[in-house]
Amino acid sequence: MLPLAGCAAKPPPANGPVRLSIEPWTGSNRIGQRIHTTHYTINTMVPDDEFNQRLANVMEGAWEQYRRMSGVTPPPGARAMDCYMFKTRTQWAQFTRKYAGDDADIYLKINRGGYTLADWFVAYYLGDQQTFSIAAHEGWHQYVARNFKGRLPPFLEEGIACMFESVSTVDSTPQWNWSSNPRRLSKLKQAVDRNGLWPLDQLMQMHAGLIVEERPERIEAFYAQNWAFARFLWEGENGRFRPALQRILQNVASGQGRAGWQPEAVRPMIENYLHAPLDEIERRYLQFVHQITAAEVSSGAAISPN
Repeated sequence: MLPLAGCAAKPPPANGPVRLSIEPWTGSNRIGQRIHTTHYTINTMVPDDEFNQRLANVMEGAWEQYRRMSGVTPPPGARAMDCYMFKTRTQWAQFTRKYAGDDADIYLKINRGGYTLADWFVAYYLGDQQTFSIAAHEGWHQYVARNFKGRLPPFLEEGIACMFESVSTVDSTPQWNWSSNPRRLSKLKQAVDRNGLWPLDQLMQMHAGLIVEERPERIEAFYAQNWAFARFLWEGENGRFRPALQRILQNVASGQGRAGWQPEAVRPMIENYLHAPLDEIERRYLQFVHQITAAEVSSGAAISPN
């Protein structure tokens, strides 16, 4: 944890392991498991009972993280959200071609990871830890799709999703540190070092579908910068902009801006909530970016190169 982050940037862990019920599930002409928890129905083709229990723990723990971040609590008895977890990319691709409709071609360009369609997400196994990270990321998109009446600017929704990627487990209980993400930090530093940062005015008008065919380093910079901006709003300048972030989340969730996302409307929206012109916001944001990349390196913290 950086000194600037503050204790509030590390929420308490969720309780686990969670209770679940299991039944057979047939998908992609294979037999898997359908796991029911309080808030999720997890359809999994991964033949590992321990992993599937841990995945259920992660999703229920993440649900509580999303609730804390957004301030939005779904009504009791809400329909469970569907998750689809496949053992291989081939299974994932078959499912995507069958069920993703016109968006399938875009999703199939994803090299590693998953996607959220409406209020369900689809991913495939990439090792326990990376899969949990992907599930926690996609789960935020799923939570927003289910519970928000309006639409967040995609760059901000992506950035917040990246804040949930750092999942650790202590005594079978998943825990989150919203300020820690070695992979995103590494890619952010690489973008800084090669002067490859996206301008903020351009970044805030983009969504993930626009960058799938970009060079890998540009894609990584997109996600890393989104993550850094969400962190900036949450903890930058000792939490100065956190109330603004919370107002954005609550207002969009309640339906303000319900007409949908419009790229040209994001800049005035951000300027209005942060009470500053974009050039001033960008100056402070870049100062935060250089601060966290320099501080992590000088502290000797490990930065993953992958």
